[in-house]
Amino acid sequence: MENRRDFLRKSSMAASMLMFIPRFLVPVKKQLLPPILSSKRKALDHMVQTSSDENMLFSRSSLASYYNSSGLLTYSGENMLTYSEDFRNASWVTAGSSLTISPDIVAPDGSFTTGILQEDLQKSEHRICRSLSVEQGTTYTISLFLKAGTCAKVRVSFMNKASYKKGNPSFIFNLLDGAITSPSVNVLYSTVTNAGDGWWRVSVTGTPDLKPISGFQIFMMTDKGTINYRGNNRNIYVWGGQFESGLKVTSYNSTSDQPGSVIRYNYNPESTALIGFLVEPKATNLLVYSENLDNPEAWLLVNTVAIKSEVFAPDGVSKSIKLLEDASFNLHYIRPLTLQQTTIGQIYNFSVFIRPGERKWVYLSINDSSVHFDLNERSVSRSVNPLFLNTDTEFVGNGWVRCSASIIASASEMEFAIGVEPDDNDRNYAGNESFGIYVWGAQLETGLYASSYIPTLSKAYVRRDEICTLLAPETAQPYDIFIQRRNGGSWADDISDSYQIPFSRYEVEGAGFWDPGTTDEGKEQIAEELYPTEFINAGLTKDKVTVFANDYRIQSADQLWSINMAMNKSCQPHRFEIRSGDQWASDAGKDKERSELYMLNELPFDQDVWLSYAVKVYPGDPVTSQFCHIGQFHATEDSHDAASVPILTFRFNGEDDLSVTTCANVEDPLVVNATGEVRYVGKLTRGVWVRNVLRVRFSPTNAQLQWWENGQEKLNLANTGIGNTDEVGPYWKFGIYRTQSVETLTVEYANMELSLESLQSRIYNPLLII
Repeated sequence: MENRRDFLRKSSMAASMLMFIPRFLVPVKKQLLPPILSSKRKALDHMVQTSSDENMLFSRSSLASYYNSSGLLTYSGENMLTYSEDFRNASWVTAGSSLTISPDIVAPDGSFTTGILQEDLQKSEHRICRSLSVEQGTTYTISLFLKAGTCAKVRVSFMNKASYKKGNPSFIFNLLDGAITSPSVNVLYSTVTNAGDGWWRVSVTGTPDLKPISGFQIFMMTDKGTINYRGNNRNIYVWGGQFESGLKVTSYNSTSDQPGSVIRYNYNPESTALIGFLVEPKATNLLVYSENLDNPEAWLLVNTVAIKSEVFAPDGVSKSIKLLEDASFNLHYIRPLTLQQTTIGQIYNFSVFIRPGERKWVYLSINDSSVHFDLNERSVSRSVNPLFLNTDTEFVGNGWVRCSASIIASASEMEFAIGVEPDDNDRNYAGNESFGIYVWGAQLETGLYASSYIPTLSKAYVRRDEICTLLAPETAQPYDIFIQRRNGGSWADDISDSYQIPFSRYEVEGAGFWDPGTTDEGKEQIAEELYPTEFINAGLTKDKVTVFANDYRIQSADQLWSINMAMNKSCQPHRFEIRSGDQWASDAGKDKERSELYMLNELPFDQDVWLSYAVKVYPGDPVTSQFCHIGQFHATEDSHDAASVPILTFRFNGEDDLSVTTCANVEDPLVVNATGEVRYVGKLTRGVWVRNVLRVRFSPTNAQLQWWENGQEKLNLANTGIGNTDEVGPYWKFGIYRTQSVETLTVEYANMELSLESLQSRIYNPLLII
């Protein structure tokens, strides 16, 4: 095991992984805390055990992709071979040869586990082989480390030719110069990697299309390429066999008596910083030849030309396809040759890696509904068809952007296209035959978001469930479990046994068992101390922001501090700050300053609307504004109405003064606003979280309002007026809106939920701020 670990340290990915382990992947003992956590002793006093490779069980019976420490897309698979290095085990079968362990040839991992395959003196084939059960029609990749001895030529081959329409996929390999020759026509892929010290890692990919039995074999050969000959005690060296599902050779996984798969430690492809490990659910890429977009049997070019380029794909190995527009005045795009079979009502996500060429604007089109992307800005255009449920861009390094969009299928067959355009939403144009983009790695899957990339050839490929189980501490008592992911944390209480980590598209940054009965306050403290809130700028005016499934747009002075959000917290915190002179562009020349998010959907009249959130006003100078709103429902005025004041608002003033005001207007058209009515006057302590739950029924004459603060009912109004006689109902805004003032004010919100379904449970059981 020590030799294995030393071997892993040689690779940059593993070295980075081991370097980061002290942060969240090794057991924590209170008497010997890792240095990076030494300042967290108060939170860690109740920690029992954290996750590490030694106290987790993991399995995944398929290929899966991730970004390595160099920022390149790479792959991890399951080694279906048992005893992958133990050549003394009976599962390794020889013919016309013997297999022993070398006492002096060092294996690629630094151990003395090298196998010596030595031919006998008989006239026969001289080979080593392994047989396995497989899934008929599924693509597999075999690989082995080989080194020349007194024999320098071998044939690398799949096994059981009756399982293949054209016999066993195979090729001849020269152990001296690493050359592959004479590949059979059914070899899908083959690779050779120089592993150093005379070692080569050789792989071949094929599909057993006739029967569910296969395996692999290595034939020793004469210099003339004969496999059936009289032997002369020549030998080769072998080590580290692997047989795996998928069309890519992945990092080698050592095994003993069980097949082996490893956790995918995912890195940021831009910064190459370690993010965490992936535990994804099953997913299928429904598009065939996902990387071969120039294949005319799979892809249809419409007023475009596809050529193989010299630009490396995100994996740093494959070459991408350049999509060039032709000279016609028309649409210019590529799509699968046949329409995709879909299930009506099912959500589908369409994604592809795209790099700008002479064009920087591209679009994804689904049944002629399009979404547009600026590749240089890595952004989604505002000209998005409302049928799209989600659109996204992910920068993956070297100019590549993974663009994605999701939609609900409206037909049993749908078209999914990738298009070029000279500008935003400018799909019909006269093309330039030398202008285009680079494309690679198309994917269509069910679900709202793009999962990790799944490569395909002639058929769809399934990435299997990843089963990751935390092994319970060796005591009988139950525990609480905290799991931190890239997008926030979660707690599971009173767990008495091992615990399977739930699936997610977000990486796990840490997991641990804690003493049972941890209070909510303690849970929040642990989450914040171990994983402090990391704020980033939320965007600019008119940018769309989604908070707990509700869409908002920004109204602010567009300063770096105006609106910030945290991506590493489940409670989705948003921090708003106004400094003197911070004006939204539309407020120029007015006595107003604001930093707000306004909701894009209007709310109904005469129906319960529920709102639940936590708010924290930061310590600072007293508020001197004539008015300062820190959350308001605003009327949606009819075109003939005068501008309305907030119909329900929370106002903050002075050091800690809080008031709640409502307003109703029955005039139609509205000419002059009625005076607001103060419904509550109290205090809001700065620097602490305050939980609020509201139930509102809007009506200018028959409204209802209930408000609970920290579980205590503060207001209960009925048969009153809240709202105007508008055609559509009001909308919610939160942040800061005030008259011009000299003092800086900062307000943070968390767990901002707004729903037509009841949120009554939040009154006494609010969501954790983690």
